[in-house]
Amino acid sequence: MYETNHELRSGLGSPPKFSFDFVLPLASLLLGLYGALLIYSATGVGEFWLTQDPYFYLKRQILFLIVGLTLFFVVTIFNYAVLRGVWIWIYFLNLAGLSLVHFFGQEVHGSRSWLGWGGYGIQPSEFGKIVLIITLAAFLSNRKGESRSLKDVILSLIHVGMPIVLILREPDIGMSLVYLAILLGMMFVAGIRASYLIGLGIMGSAGVVAMVSLGLVKEHIVKRLIVFLNPAFDPLGAGYALDQSKIAIGSGELWGKGLFLGSQTHLNFVPEQHTDFIFSVLGEELGFMGALLLFLLYGLLIWRCLAVARKSRDLFGIYICVGVVSMLVFQIFINVGMAIGIMPIAGLPLPFLSYGGSSLISTLLGLGLVENVYIHRQTL
Repeated sequence: MYETNHELRSGLGSPPKFSFDFVLPLASLLLGLYGALLIYSATGVGEFWLTQDPYFYLKRQILFLIVGLTLFFVVTIFNYAVLRGVWIWIYFLNLAGLSLVHFFGQEVHGSRSWLGWGGYGIQPSEFGKIVLIITLAAFLSNRKGESRSLKDVILSLIHVGMPIVLILREPDIGMSLVYLAILLGMMFVAGIRASYLIGLGIMGSAGVVAMVSLGLVKEHIVKRLIVFLNPAFDPLGAGYALDQSKIAIGSGELWGKGLFLGSQTHLNFVPEQHTDFIFSVLGEELGFMGALLLFLLYGLLIWRCLAVARKSRDLFGIYICVGVVSMLVFQIFINVGMAIGIMPIAGLPLPFLSYGGSSLISTLLGLGLVENVYIHRQTL
């Protein structure tokens, strides 16, 4: 799709000048601060903080934001093109990291996904998303037009399938779906036939049905799927979080009840309201207009990523940008969808808003790579 326009451009003209896209870090900073504000409302006001420091989660999230923004700029120092030559090593290092959680991981909410030291921990699968974007972008760009063939579709599926198998063993179905979304987004831009994409979608759906039928999916995950299909199922158990989330968001109406004034939030009715269900805090306290502001910031960020992709001179850079966009769009859609009841509860964080260092830092690393593509767009 982009081969003629991007791979074959000449380097004629004046010497390239250093340039920096300030929209990406600025939008990231605003989203990070927006998230920190909502996290403080969810954890520092009301009943949640009665047994602990009300600023505990806020201070940690600000620290994660500082670390993430620092790494954002660090990632822009080198030329991203060097990653293309070492992608195989990065790929197997990622598999090793994903394997460690099965031996040394900590179990949280029924999933062994974390490696912890003291009061801190990392989720390898979060950083694995960025590694996957790099390695799959390298693979597809090396194949060029051949990536449209059925053979290379199968090879790409194997490329993504190996880390997904390790993630499903944790088990973390939500994260495995993010990996699939990255694959589909990048393969779509690579020009793969629609029939192949539809086939992959059918295979994925059949795989989920088979796992549920064979009892390979934990009971609490099955109940989440039942609640999605039948919202009245188990209102005091598996359906409780969804019911409370919809009540909180619905009560916010147009302008919300006011920041720090949400009764559902501050009486701690919504479980995991500072992580998976952070959108319920926004909906209750800032209403439709607060959600509109959030989506405008997301839209600005995604638009800039796509603009960088269009300006990139090589397929590797294009695929990196598209991979980051696919990751962001999918997680935003799933998280907001599950908070309002149009998607199953998948346990995926809302980018920039949900509390958590691994999610925030990995997202900023991905955006740092997009910035790197922009900076070096005239040097390739």
